[in-house]
Amino acid sequence: MPTVLVTGAAGRVVSYVIPELLAHGYSVRGFDIKAVSFPDVESVTGDVRSFDDVLAAMGGIDRVCHLAAIAWDGLPIPELFHLNVMGTVHVFEAAERCGVARVVHASSIRAYGFLSAKNPARPAFLPVTEEHALRPSDGYGMSKAVTEMIARCYGARELPVIVLRPGGVVDFADAARGSWGPLDTGVHAPDAAAAFRLALETDRHFGVYNVVSTSRYGRDGGVQSAAERHAELSSLGIGPEICDARFWMGRGNVYATDSARRELGWEPTW
Repeated sequence: MPTVLVTGAAGRVVSYVIPELLAHGYSVRGFDIKAVSFPDVESVTGDVRSFDDVLAAMGGIDRVCHLAAIAWDGLPIPELFHLNVMGTVHVFEAAERCGVARVVHASSIRAYGFLSAKNPARPAFLPVTEEHALRPSDGYGMSKAVTEMIARCYGARELPVIVLRPGGVVDFADAARGSWGPLDTGVHAPDAAAAFRLALETDRHFGVYNVVSTSRYGRDGGVQSAAERHAELSSLGIGPEICDARFWMGRGNVYATDSARRELGWEPTW
């Protein structure tokens, strides 16, 4: 099986991705500023802000899962961009130079821009598909929108690339499922890990995919009812005129996953 470089390997989300890859026979090299402690994983310490570090880690690699990022807005935008954006440039440039067969890049539903208090924008339609315009205004969302453009540009230069847009990654088996805002949503951590593995395995040259749970969950932990959905959307001034009829009546999630299911064979369990 191929050897996969996983960046951000000491992060929480990767703690699900690496076991998924190992369980399916991949060899894994973890790259992070801190050493990785997974059994059977080669650990390489380095910083994605250093192109030399990334290039050295890329040697002998077949495929890449790029998850290294600052995933919050607690830093000034220039500092956040230095890691998220330049780090992504370094990963894609090194992958291209080293002849890597595929890069899977972790973006976020935050790239759409509907979760920031600074952004009054509302979706043009619901559920939001991958064709919806990106309108971020917070630093993290902006950084992800920029890195998606980087991924697209390298994909146009013949490097196979898949971009995943996960929701908030949580273990739904252990965590409360009713704490999402009206335009926010999550994905079960093992389901997110499966999406990264399937993205490594697809033969598609380029694609962008939402990765979220099958349903929205109400405050009681059950699937959100139509009445709960109407109340949330109405609080934002959103009515049925921009909603798919099935979504308005309580079916599905805020972000559509049809493309990931059809093109990657992804089937979330939650």
